[in-house]
Formats: sequence, C-alpha cells, structure tokens
Amino acid sequence: MAEFKESGAYYVSKSGDNANAGTSKALPKLTINNYGGSGDVTVVGTGVYSIGGLTYGTGSQKLKADGHVIFDGVTGAATGFVGVRGDIDGCTWVNFGSNIGSSTNNSVDGDVTNSMFIGGTTYLYWRIDQKHKFNRFINSTLTLGMNSASAPGGCSYESAVHINSQFNLSKSTYAGSLASGLSIKSCYFDENSLVILPDADAAALTFNCCIRGQVRVDGVTYASLELARAAVGGFPGCISDDPLFIGDPSKGEFTVKLNSPLIGNGVLGVNIGNVKSGNLQNSDSLEWGLSPSSNLNTNFSATKTLKITDGGTFGTRISKEIDLGQVVRSPIIIANGLIDMINNVPDSNNTLVNPNHLCADVSYAGIDKVYSAFKSFRLGEKMQLDTGGKSTGQTGFDWNNLVDIEMRYLKISVTVRNNYSVS
Repeated sequence: MAEFKESGAYYVSKSGDNANAGTSKALPKLTINNYGGSGDVTVVGTGVYSIGGLTYGTGSQKLKADGHVIFDGVTGAATGFVGVRGDIDGCTWVNFGSNIGSSTNNSVDGDVTNSMFIGGTTYLYWRIDQKHKFNRFINSTLTLGMNSASAPGGCSYESAVHINSQFNLSKSTYAGSLASGLSIKSCYFDENSLVILPDADAAALTFNCCIRGQVRVDGVTYASLELARAAVGGFPGCISDDPLFIGDPSKGEFTVKLNSPLIGNGVLGVNIGNVKSGNLQNSDSLEWGLSPSSNLNTNFSATKTLKITDGGTFGTRISKEIDLGQVVRSPIIIANGLIDMINNVPDSNNTLVNPNHLCADVSYAGIDKVYSAFKSFRLGEKMQLDTGGKSTGQTGFDWNNLVDIEMRYLKISVTVRNNYSVS
C-alpha cells in the first residue's frame, strides 16, 4: 500500500521525481542526497536504491528508512557512503565492498541504528556520544574505530547481532586508556564470528553480551569467551549459551524460543541482540507450507521460495489457523529471509505511489475464535488500527491515533506478484 508513516523535512520514493521539492509526502524526490541542513530528516520509502561514493550528512542531516529500504552496490566493489556525518536509521546494505567509510576516512560522526549489513566492510567511529545500536551483520566485517588523539566519551555499541562476521574495536590513533563512559553491551556474536578487542580495558567495558566464537584481546586469540575471561578478566555479565534460534539467522531470521538465554539478559533487562521471541512459519510448517487446501496459484519451489505456479502475474497463499499460544497485543509480522527478497521489494516499476510498502492481509481472533475480516497490515510494524478502523496497510491510515488489537489466533494471506502495476 501507499503512503509514508514517518515524518521529516524531505521525502524520497522510488516513484518520486528529483524535479519535486521533496518537502511533502505527496511529492517526494527520487534519489538520496544531502537535502536540507542541520538536523533535517530525509525519509526514504520502501525500495532498492543504487548509491555510491556519497558522504551523507555533510550538514548533519539525518536519513530514516520508512519500510524496507535496501542500498544495493550491484558490483560488490563499490563504496556505499564514503562517510556519515548525520544519523542513518533502518537501512539494509548489500553488494558493497565497503558499506560505510574506509580505514582512512573517519568522517562518521552520526549514529547508525536499526540497519543490516550483508557482506562488505563497514567502518564506524567513536568520538563523542555516538551510540550505534540495533544493527545486524551477516558475512560482514565491522571496524569500530577511534581515529582521534582525544579520548572518546559517552559512546556505546549496543544490541547488535553478528553472524559469521568480524567485530574489531580499534583504538587506531588514540593511545590512551578507554574510559568507563564507553560500552559494548547486549550484543550477540555467533560461533563463526570473531570479537577483536585492543586490550583488557575493552574487555572490562564489554557487558552482558553472548559471545559464542573466538575472542582476540591485545593480539592473543582465545578459543572461547571463558578462556579470554580467565586470561584477561572483564566481560561482566557475558554468556556463551545456545541462543535457541528457531529460524536461520544467516538468512535474516532472528526469532528465538521463549526460553532463549538472550531474552531479558542484556543490560537493564533488554534482549541481547534485540532479538524477539515468536512463531516462525516456513515451507515446513503445517499451518503454512504444507497446507494444499490454502494453495491458490502459489507454491514453494525446490529451494523453498514461494512462487507463482500458474504462469500469471500474481497469486495468493493463505495459512491455516496459527495459534500464538496465548493472547497477545498487536504482534508484529516480519518477512524474514531479506537476502532472498532483495530483487523483490517494490521498486521503480510500481505504480502504487509514495511508497508501495510490503503488506500482508490478516484475519485474527481472540480465544473465542471469532475471526475478523481480512485486513491489510504493514510488515515489520505492530498490527494496529486507527480510531477510524483502518489498518496499517490501508491508504489513509492515521499513525497519530493508534488502537492495539488483542488476538490469540490468526490467518495470514500473502499475495506474490510478478508485476507491481497490478493493484
């Protein structure tokens, strides 16, 4: 469905036009650039965007995704953003040699949050009050540097997930001790990830993380968290337990079981890695994948990809009844496996404008099993109505007046399209 949720000073959409002023939701621009001045937020709508070589936030602007926003480097050799001097929130980076920055460029003064990096190398920095949090790295390398002679202060790296990735905290040109005002906290590093810390000071500032792979401190590599802790101390509150994922995190599936040790064991009781517990439905699920009576023109291929089977332009598949196990309030439906969706999010060919978000139709019921009519809800957002009765996926939804929905059971209807001009 159309329309922006987020508000800002400027708007970008795959159905926009750079001839537009970009200052209204109805008339967005087409490409990402440094619009406006200090503190101005540019809201970017769902779609795949090709970027390269831009230093974003030269005037301390901020960039915020509204929906599924993917930056695609295409060749795998390009650099996405040379530097970031404003804030970046909610974007996915793929096919870049360097996602953000370089080892010789330390112009990352803003906060990078809620973003996913698939492959490539990312350079972020700590100076004063940078807080990089809720980011996810898959098959990727992150260097968190301190390219300044002055001590960084008030900085944190929080609630990140690293899958088959390398995390390197580098003091770079800073030669002093790391202060207590810095922290690495509530992060998850899988068994195929490497955590590199410059010294024992950094280990003492690493709080309530789950570290299942190797740890390198001051050039010495230890096979486990326990061996590193025995040798250098530090790592307060850190664990190495099985996270109990119920999906495949290498495909962007970060759902865990209710009894996962990641739930509630981060600093101040947050979930380590910002993971969520929930119900995972895939091609092997009785409610979803193995329900031929609900198969309407779609089926799962040999690679478990949902595809259209009748040669047409679209088809719909409806799940059987999904039991959430208890009454919950406004759950979130997430389309996992974003790696497989890169070429399938609404893009420049869609005619549902400004922007065309990913949605699913859902019918829900309480413990009485009296189901509602199917309503359209945006993926990745809480299932809510507005005070006028519209759902989040409907045009004209009022994001300022929200009503939660309680439910125990639901049925999900997903329409797959080969042609985004089909409405």
